[in-house]
Amino acid sequence: RMRSDTLQLTGEFDLGAVDLKSYTQYREEEVTQHTEGDYSSYAVLSLGLPDRSKIMSQELVINSKPGGRLQYSGGLFLFRQKVDAEVKLAAPFAAAYGLAPDAATLFDFSATGAKVSTYALFADVTYEAVDNVFITGGLRASRDEVKGVYYQTFPGVPDMLTYQPDRKDDKVTPRVVVRYKPSNESSIYASFSKGYKSAIPDYRSTSGKPYLEPENVDAWEMGAKYGTGRLSAEIAGFLYNYKNLQNGYYVSGATILSNAAKARIKGVEASLRYDFGGGFELSASGTYVDAKYRNFDVAGYFDPILSRDLDGDGRLDFEGLDTSNTVSAAGNRVQQAPKFSGTISARHVTDLSGGKLTSSANLFHTSRIYYDAANQFSQGSYNILSARVEWTAPSERWSVAVFGDNLFDETYRTQFQVGTSGVGLIYGEPRTYGV
Repeated sequence: RMRSDTLQLTGEFDLGAVDLKSYTQYREEEVTQHTEGDYSSYAVLSLGLPDRSKIMSQELVINSKPGGRLQYSGGLFLFRQKVDAEVKLAAPFAAAYGLAPDAATLFDFSATGAKVSTYALFADVTYEAVDNVFITGGLRASRDEVKGVYYQTFPGVPDMLTYQPDRKDDKVTPRVVVRYKPSNESSIYASFSKGYKSAIPDYRSTSGKPYLEPENVDAWEMGAKYGTGRLSAEIAGFLYNYKNLQNGYYVSGATILSNAAKARIKGVEASLRYDFGGGFELSASGTYVDAKYRNFDVAGYFDPILSRDLDGDGRLDFEGLDTSNTVSAAGNRVQQAPKFSGTISARHVTDLSGGKLTSSANLFHTSRIYYDAANQFSQGSYNILSARVEWTAPSERWSVAVFGDNLFDETYRTQFQVGTSGVGLIYGEPRTYGV
């Protein structure tokens, strides 16, 4: 269950020489998840995971007027978040007292929280050095602050909290782009940028430190774009070097955090769209990615425990997973990064009975996806076909449509949840259709 209350205000102001935009948002969220921790049909390890947060952000952006060889933008950004998260554990034998599993008494097993702030100044300048050659330089200076980091000292004792030290980080990240525009329809570019992901609290200092260090990435990209009224095409090659990747692994059921990993991700992506006329349009896109860990010495590895023949069938029974082992993930594929993924789409629009009949179909393909750094759990390649036919009335005030998703009825997994008791699988939706 999630409840979100949001207030958002956008302002646009013409100041003569420049335009000013203001984006303001305040949001309160309360999310409650319930999960079955042992992946069995018994409500033995029922977990409640409430999470409450308050978020405020403010951004001011100044943009130069269009036209002229010099274009620029700049501004400031403020972000603040207060988050409190808990783990509530159900009484193991609630059913014995006549309680339904979802009515089982939950007690405060653990709690964590923090206040996070980010302040940033940024600027981006583009100059047409010679005709049709543009040079862009950008810079972002930011400060990240984490305060009031706490965790529940003992499981089941909600009033005893341990506080971690505060932390401040200052970071400057640049961006450089060179772009050549041979014609109004085409553009060729090359870019380099640096980025980072902020330090995060390691609430119980499992890594030996109270915080995981920030992730860093150096990103290179080269590409070309072409577009007319009927044809558009893009292609780009990219190389990302990641350092200090923030990772977690299990030891005897406990999550241990680390900054151990480095990764290199390189690849090519392309897209093509063509309007054949007569209301028929075809498009395709695809990405090839070579994403591997360069080093990661402590990737979690899960060995099945086979010890007793409880049902008398002459075979050892599965009794959980040994989560005390780690392996080196160097050379393994980065999780959630298939070698190839792509989409082919077709769309046709025609007049019918004074209205518009729109028919569309979309075929998505992905190669094997790994869900852990040790490459122990994966989903093989699969294809998802979706289609839709919609008629819109001449008034454009109403329409009727039939649709179908996953028409091949592919069975595929979207998530693995691994713990000491077993592996929980989350599946994608089966064939779905409706009006």
